Amino acid sequence: MRSVVQQLTKSKDVNCATNTCQNLKSRNNTLIIDQFSFTTIIYQQRAFHMIILLSALSCTEYDVYRNDKPQADTDPIDTSVPIEPTETPDIFITPNPVDFGYVLRDCPADPIEVTVTNRGLETLDISSITLQGDGDTAFFHNGQATSLEFDESITFTINFTPTLLFPYDLDLIVESNDPDEPQAVVNVLGQGASGALYEESFQQSYDPILDVLWVVDNSESMSNAIDNVRTNFESFIGEFLALNLDYQMAAVTTDMVNPDQSGKIQGQMIDASMSESQAESLFLSAVNAGAQGSANEKGLEATKAALSSPLINSTNAGFLRNNAALSVIVVSDEDDASSINTNDFVSFLNGLKSSPDLVRFSGFVGTVSDLNVSCDRLEGTKYIDAAYQTGGFIIDICTDNFNIAMQEVALAAAGLVVRFPLEQEPTSMSSITVTVDGQVVPQDLFNGWTYDARDNALIFHGDSIPENGSTVYVTYEIPASCNN
Repeated sequence: MRSVVQQLTKSKDVNCATNTCQNLKSRNNTLIIDQFSFTTIIYQQRAFHMIILLSALSCTEYDVYRNDKPQADTDPIDTSVPIEPTETPDIFITPNPVDFGYVLRDCPADPIEVTVTNRGLETLDISSITLQGDGDTAFFHNGQATSLEFDESITFTINFTPTLLFPYDLDLIVESNDPDEPQAVVNVLGQGASGALYEESFQQSYDPILDVLWVVDNSESMSNAIDNVRTNFESFIGEFLALNLDYQMAAVTTDMVNPDQSGKIQGQMIDASMSESQAESLFLSAVNAGAQGSANEKGLEATKAALSSPLINSTNAGFLRNNAALSVIVVSDEDDASSINTNDFVSFLNGLKSSPDLVRFSGFVGTVSDLNVSCDRLEGTKYIDAAYQTGGFIIDICTDNFNIAMQEVALAAAGLVVRFPLEQEPTSMSSITVTVDGQVVPQDLFNGWTYDARDNALIFHGDSIPENGSTVYVTYEIPASCNN
């Protein structure tokens, strides 16, 4: 627990409008100095967070500032001055609140010690210590009535064994002869849980310099899918422009039979120096290779050929920049037929960059095999595996909303976290809570998050994809026992 020191400095610009000024007195976290009164409530730091509330209670001719902000030159103030005791009994209880957090149902929590101190000069007589509130039978304490002289303390323990999946909220009441607080109240909290609470977090970021290679299946069955990509490319490039990326973009086909294709960049490379309309026009031309390509689609082989010698030093020269991240985006309605296996392919991609974090493989592929009249596709198992290994993003090629899908793939290509693999498996989807910069994100297919049970990952959608620089926390319950 970290405290922030409040310092007081004289100000000539503020006039006090009250006549209730008092001398220095400190009691129960309330400090009154001349014509200023404020209360500081500090909650214990838990899971990276601490909340500090500063509330002004009356007019003052003093300014309050925090010592961790730049100030005018002043001499350091000694904050170690002991609190002046009151003449009457003065009860002080720590910790406040008493928070057990999440505890497995029917499992005893670690006991929490509570200390009661008398800060007054007269004897403090404690007549009773009780716990009151719903679910009080889940708690037990061994505190007893006693008397405390000045600066004397007693310590007792509170035990908690939740019997319900229930948020417990009780009051610890200590009755005494303190004239100001005859009933001192401390909040006692706990949550019965079906599993242990697990928390993960990440800081959203992206790669400002990026090379993007589109790998487009140009076989006969791909006419509709290619049209969808071309029609909605404006949504894709719009995200790149919004992020102000230094990007390059090119396209190849999955045809490794035609010598004019076979990993060779089609049309002209696109880069960030071009206008949006020029980039869009060149992209539409590059992916307009028709639908007469080889039916033996080899997207992984085409990618490797495009990014390795001899093509990368000749026809495709200038595409792969040393200081840029690399994103490969495949569009295909069938699985890859290359002889290379996925593990070797991913190793090849990772070897192109100084860090695997700079490489991603995403795509519009079949997520299931479904041969129907409206949208035939076979599951792109190898493509999905490559995306999983590189932290990429997969959209079903038969999606009903290609516009939003193109936006999501664009953000994933730039390195923004759209798909977040969980480290543990939640006991239930209902136990998952997601916050972005402290704001709860709903579970929603269009503007929220969904859970992919197959990959044990969260997928962010629409406006709920975390923005650059935001902090994301994910909490959920995982299987646990009393001894584990």
